[in-house]
Amino acid sequence: MRSILSLNSYIAPKLLRIVYWIGLICIGVFALAGIYNALTYTGDLRLSTPQTGFMSLVIVIFLTIAATIIWRLAVELILVVFSIHDLLRDIRNQVAPNPQPVYNRRSTDPR
Repeated sequence: MRSILSLNSYIAPKLLRIVYWIGLICIGVFALAGIYNALTYTGDLRLSTPQTGFMSLVIVIFLTIAATIIWRLAVELILVVFSIHDLLRDIRNQVAPNPQPVYNRRSTDPR
């Protein structure tokens, strides 16, 4: 609890895992709605044929797979940013265990 209140650790990576699963559930719900719509489409009788229903079903499945992959990549990219930050912090701590704050160098420059 102390690390959360002192802002020494990030909450976002933990929340991103929850948001990822919520996103997958939403993609699944929309996929089920699309499948139901593809199987029961009777809007225009001239267009409502078994071929249009089958094509709609194929499109829904393709879009579901594409949305799942894109969603995974988007969440992973955000997690990579946090991972890079952690690695850079580890490198900084190895090079200088007690880093001093960097001030405006122009104000301390005697030239």
